[in-house]
Amino acid sequence: KPLQRSLSYDIAIVGGGPVGSAIAYHCAKKNLGKIVVIEQDLSYRSCSAMLSAGGIRQQFSVPENIKMSMYSAEFLKNMEALA
Repeated sequence: KPLQRSLSYDIAIVGGGPVGSAIAYHCAKKNLGKIVVIEQDLSYRSCSAMLSAGGIRQQFSVPENIKMSMYSAEFLKNMEALA
């Protein structure tokens, strides 16, 4: 959620789509400092990730991608409990 603006941040994330938002969430959860997400579309209505008709890809051959995909699916299922 947006907080008051500052001129100094410890972490700057360019792009607030699924990857940028996930990075921001996990950095905040670990208290890594002041974080800013720089996103052109503040409504997130017209950014490419929100317009895609896809879902979470679940078929990978690399173990790291499989773990990330499984984590993402579980995270989204329980997202309301995190708020």
